Amino acid sequence: MAETDQQKWDKRYARKVQQAAPTPAPWLVKMVNQLPQGAALDLACGRGGNAIYLASQGFTVDAIDVSPVGLQLARDAAQAAGVEVNFFCQDLMAELDISTWHYDLIIVFHFMAPDLLSRLHQALRPGGVLMVEQHMSGYPDAAGPRSDRFRVAPGALAQAVNGLEIVRVEEGLVPRNSDSGDGESDSDAPFALSRLLARRQT
Repeated sequence: MAETDQQKWDKRYARKVQQAAPTPAPWLVKMVNQLPQGAALDLACGRGGNAIYLASQGFTVDAIDVSPVGLQLARDAAQAAGVEVNFFCQDLMAELDISTWHYDLIIVFHFMAPDLLSRLHQALRPGGVLMVEQHMSGYPDAAGPRSDRFRVAPGALAQAVNGLEIVRVEEGLVPRNSDSGDGESDSDAPFALSRLLARRQT
């Protein structure tokens, strides 16, 4: 029987290496002052580093992940940090009704779901921002997923989002940080990343 996404991530988060305190993505920290305050949603939140950071910056945060093991680690980390995050266990690859979602900020870091990505403009309030960071193809020696199935082509993110104004795109090699968020590689090689900020106008 094939291993499910939940089983795969439960095993990964249960490894001893994953027990260090989660940290936010460097790009989120760099850009946080340019993001709209209010209600934020972290999709595929993992151990909660980004969600916890946003909560510490005054956001009201919902966070979703498929892994109960990862979410328990995230809840423990949020409690240790003294912040409140609403964590939910949900398979984001399943068919989702997002008609009740209303957020000022949605972040998607290292999670591939093109169909969902193309619909997220519906879940943003006017002026709301979608922030996406993905591993990018075209750099065979870069750290991260070995398969291009888990990478986006250069320029693909800007084409994937519907109904949004593209605010910022960054693509290229990025030095590794202390917490990649996905545990895909133990290499010292840099990441190849595609990053996107897009805003809903109306």
